[in-house]
Amino acid sequence: MTDLISITVSDVIHVFKCNQRRIITCSLFFAFLVFLAILFSPPKYFAEATFYQASLKNNDAQGLRGLFKNLQLDHEQTEAIPLMFSRRLLTEVTRELGLQLCIENTFLETILSRASRNFLREFGITPREKEQFLFQDVHYDEELPNNFFLVFSSQKDFTVLNHQGTPLSTSTIDKKTQCPQFSFVLKHTPQNLLIEKKYPLKIVPKQEIIRHILTSLEIRPSKLSSHFLTLAFKHESRRTSTNFLNELMSSYQRYLAKENEETVQNQMSFLKKRQESLNAEFKHHLRDYAHHLTLNLKKHGIMGLSNQIEQLAVPIENEYLTKLSAIALEKKHYEKKENSSFSHLQLASTQNTFLHPSHMISKDSIQELYTKYTQELDALEVRLKKLSHLTHQIEDPLFEVTSLSSILSDPISQELIRKASDLALTLRDETNRSEKEQERASAMLKNQKRFLNHHLNEIINLENLHSKLLKEKISDLRSFTLDLLKSEESELLDQLHTFREQIANFPDRWLLENEFKFKKKTSMNVMNALTQLTESKLIQQLLFQVESKPLDEAYSPIKPKHPHLFLFTCAAGIIALFFLTSYYLIRRI
Repeated sequence: MTDLISITVSDVIHVFKCNQRRIITCSLFFAFLVFLAILFSPPKYFAEATFYQASLKNNDAQGLRGLFKNLQLDHEQTEAIPLMFSRRLLTEVTRELGLQLCIENTFLETILSRASRNFLREFGITPREKEQFLFQDVHYDEELPNNFFLVFSSQKDFTVLNHQGTPLSTSTIDKKTQCPQFSFVLKHTPQNLLIEKKYPLKIVPKQEIIRHILTSLEIRPSKLSSHFLTLAFKHESRRTSTNFLNELMSSYQRYLAKENEETVQNQMSFLKKRQESLNAEFKHHLRDYAHHLTLNLKKHGIMGLSNQIEQLAVPIENEYLTKLSAIALEKKHYEKKENSSFSHLQLASTQNTFLHPSHMISKDSIQELYTKYTQELDALEVRLKKLSHLTHQIEDPLFEVTSLSSILSDPISQELIRKASDLALTLRDETNRSEKEQERASAMLKNQKRFLNHHLNEIINLENLHSKLLKEKISDLRSFTLDLLKSEESELLDQLHTFREQIANFPDRWLLENEFKFKKKTSMNVMNALTQLTESKLIQQLLFQVESKPLDEAYSPIKPKHPHLFLFTCAAGIIALFFLTSYYLIRRI
């Protein structure tokens, strides 16, 4: 088993005394090096700011995806941290603050300035910050540093020279200076500016500046809420440290606004293309629908199915059937009557031009004629009965001949009636007339009555002929009406057949037209929705406000960070003493 080695305090003291000179010398030398490193290191100003990171709004996240996002709130809220550390934002801040450009002092001036400021800060004295040149909007994309000179001809005018002394550009303060390799804007100069002095101007690649920024920048979420971020940045210049944090937060806000604008522009571009596609599709549907209406107009004389249905109406078939039933009843009514031969109709049509088919007399006109002839026939039959009765009454000696004047109005009858009346008056005048005159008057009265009776018989014969003619006309009208009813029935059957043929293709046409209308309505609805969505995106773009914003502006204390010069020096000496003593003690063992 290995023997244990014990080290006592006396052994440590003995080793230290044996190597006292070396240990103390090396410890003091190491402490002196640490003292010089801290003394000549640039004093740092620490600036801090608080930034409010708004909740990410994603209306498109639904279902499991939205649930997954809701379960990662802390990660979502700290998404601003990698964006603020991104080279895109840091490049923009570097360019805006002009961190790539600086007036380079000599090595001795830099060392003495740092030493004096750290020494004063060690004793609690606030060092005075040296006034510097301020640059903005620097554009330099080279990968190697470069040196130039600034020579001021006045407090505002200056010239940029290269390292060989050749003028590159002449400009003034607050005006963009354009050089062959870079450009910048000089915003401020120190008050102790020297005219005609060559100020060494050094320009550094942005990659190197960003690398230094990443080592000096710290962003962490607040312990109380992940919505709040604490930003810290250390820099040799107090103004630069605060300006950097403020500009970083502003750049992040501009980035969010620009990202929203690009997103909205892409969405609007897509919506515009989609709208144009729908417009073309809608026009195609309209052309197809117009072609369909044109075919309907050429074939049916009506544009759309709805117009044809309105014209034909739903109860048209029932109307046809009702009319056919009415015609059938009328046909039965006329068929019961006595029909005359078709020759009588031809004779009547030759004698009465109103029955010729070329005159196209309507059924109503025929019905009027039928009623008229029937009334005439009835009146004629009444007259015949009266005349027949008179032929029997006229033989009666007591019959008053003058009563015939109201029935027989023709001149011959009136003349015969007048003569018979005179003879009757003569027979009644017995006092003034002789017996022979009475006999002669009586014989003459009988002759007159016989003439009247014969005349009445002739009138009755004529009226019978007239009655027969009226009956023939009525019979012809019945036959003609029956033919018209048959023709109308045939025409209605043809129309009904044509109607049924027309409505047979209604379902297919209805399907086609409703398909066109559905496509039209769908296209219009989608176009309206796209229009509303485009307007909402446009309004969103115009009214977009970055809710993520600085809560506390960057602030840096007046005094830089305390260097703790003597503390770190003593600590370095003690640490060196411990390690050297341990080293010699191990060697002795």
